[in-house]
Parts: sequence; C-alpha cells; structure tokens
Amino acid sequence: MKISKFWSCVNAIGVFQAMATMIKCTQTACPPYHYRTGCEQVLSSGELEARLPTLSSDRICIPRICSIDQYEIRPKTTTTDRQYATLTVCTTAEFEKHAPTPTTDRQCQSFTTCNDHQVETHAPTPTTDRQCTNCFPETDFILNCANPSSRSDISSNHICDVKSVDNCCCSEFYLLKNISGNVNIRSDETMLYFGTIATVDGHINGEGFSEDNRGPLQNVNLGQVTHLVGNLNLRFNMITHVHFGSLMHVGGRVWISSNSLSYITMNAITYIGLDLSLRDNFLTAIDFGALAHIGRHLLLFNNNLNSIELGTFTQIGNHISVRGNSNLEVINCYDLGSCLCHDSSNLNPVNCPTRYRTISQEPALNCP
Repeated sequence: MKISKFWSCVNAIGVFQAMATMIKCTQTACPPYHYRTGCEQVLSSGELEARLPTLSSDRICIPRICSIDQYEIRPKTTTTDRQYATLTVCTTAEFEKHAPTPTTDRQCQSFTTCNDHQVETHAPTPTTDRQCTNCFPETDFILNCANPSSRSDISSNHICDVKSVDNCCCSEFYLLKNISGNVNIRSDETMLYFGTIATVDGHINGEGFSEDNRGPLQNVNLGQVTHLVGNLNLRFNMITHVHFGSLMHVGGRVWISSNSLSYITMNAITYIGLDLSLRDNFLTAIDFGALAHIGRHLLLFNNNLNSIELGTFTQIGNHISVRGNSNLEVINCYDLGSCLCHDSSNLNPVNCPTRYRTISQEPALNCP
C-alpha cells in the first residue's frame, strides 16, 4: 500500500481520546475504529446510531427511550431502535392479574361478582380479586350493630338474611342480602347506605326526634334495594341528598319531610302504596322519574317550588297539597287526585280536581 500522506487519526475503541495519535494511513482511509479528527462517540447500551462516522466526523448517537407506560416488543440492534407498545391499563371493573415487565404487557382480569347466595369476604383491590363465599339465611337472627357478639355472628357464620337490624349501621350490615323485618337507624347516624341488600320486608325507621330537635342524618343511599314492604320514614333530620338507587316499590309511606332537601329525583320508583311526603324542605324542583302510583296523599307543602309536573302518574288517590309554596305558578294535575290544597294567589291549576280549596277554606276538608 502506498503511503501518500500522514493523517491525524483517532483510536476510539471503547474510549474517548482527547489527543490525536499520528498513524500512517492512506489519503482515503484510516484503520478500523479510527477517523481523521476529533474523538469518536462510542455507542453505549442505551444509545442508537443515528448517523455513521466518516473520515472527518464522529458518529451521532441518540438515546433509546422507553417511557414508564411502555414495554419492549422488539429488541434493539446497533442500527435500529427498540420497538415499544403502550401498557394496558386495567379498568375500574378489573384488577391486575400479572404485573408488566420491561418486555411483557400488564394482564387484567374482571372482578368476580358474588351471586345472590354469596357474600363478599374480601374486597377487591387494584391487584387482587374479590373473594366470595356462600352465605346462609337466619330469619330469626337480629343484627344489633351496637353488640359486638351479634356483629361477629354475622361475619363468622356468613349470614346474609336476617329478621331485623337494630342500631344500624355497621360493616356487617353491608354483608346482608335480605331483611325480613325492620331496619332501625341509630340516633347519631349521619350517613345511611344499604350496600347489596335487595329487599326489606318491614320498615326503614330513621326518624329524628322532632321538628325542633332534628337528627344528624344527612345522606341516604338505598343502593340495590328494589322492594320495601313497609314505610321509609326519614323525617325530622338534616338530609340534603337522597339516592333511591334501584328502589322500585314501596308498600307504605315515603316520609322525608322536615329535612334540608333542595332537589330530589325519585329514580326508578314506580309505586308508593300510601303517602309521599316531602313537606317542609327547601325544594325548588322535583323529578318524579318513573313514579306512577301514589295510593293516598302527595304532600309538597312548605317548599320553594314554582312549577309542578305530574305527567308520569296514573294514580294519586287523595289530596295533592302544595300550600306554602309562595312562588308556585304552574301545576298540571292530569286529572289526578281528589282535592288540590293550595294558598298561592298566583297559581293557575290545570287539569286539577274541581274540588280544590285554599287552606283557609272549609277546614272540614282536612287538607293535609
């Protein structure tokens, strides 16, 4: 090989070299792993070669980057980057069955759902499934949430159906499925939640002390209850929110009078056997939802309503009382009820009973 010139080449095998070493080479080539000027950038395990080196310039390296929400689906080479995919994210109805690795995706699985004859013994977490076990009816058993022994019997014996509940609520209450009698709420309860209970064959008693001495109950969620045979009595409290959940049928009264409601929706309820009383609240609007039947009175007096729409109903058996709503201007009764009781001078009733009176007229009418 003819040596035509000395060139300044850099030996760059695995190191940076600040000083050039004089090496004999041809005009057009340097030895392997050398180039003419500067110091070579040597590829590291976390880099990709974006441009090859030349006789007068270093290679250009860029980092291989994998974010925390990705995993590798194809490994790197010296001239091609890794290929990545986005990690699967489990939904709120799933748990992480297998955690991701740098080269494998996360695996998710739907939570187990306990059936009607099971109770949840371990709640699900983001990385563990719900655990269920068979439960047993004890229709003579009374759960007393103020009695540790009574509570222990529910959880240790996997009891899901009981005769009644006293001093509700407690964690064991949420394990129940059916209650053949009453649910009695303790006097200092602030929140009422019925969890997975489907039926209550008695009454729900959560009444406060009196109009002037109200109970502390503020929020009510009836959860998965579909049928209540007796009354829902929550009057004389400080309730600001009621969620009727799956409730469709109430055999007795719904009394939520003398509370602090400004709005209410009846959700899926279609039938109330006796009265619906929402009197003495701060209601500005009511959504009757699917409600079609009230066996006796509809009591809405002493609120802040300006219009009332009763188009969902097929029956209101007796009085429709709306007195004490000073701004009430519109009510369409759709030919329902036997008597409309009101005291608003601005009210122009439409399709209401011809037998309607203000509260000052004919006390013998016994307007509620």
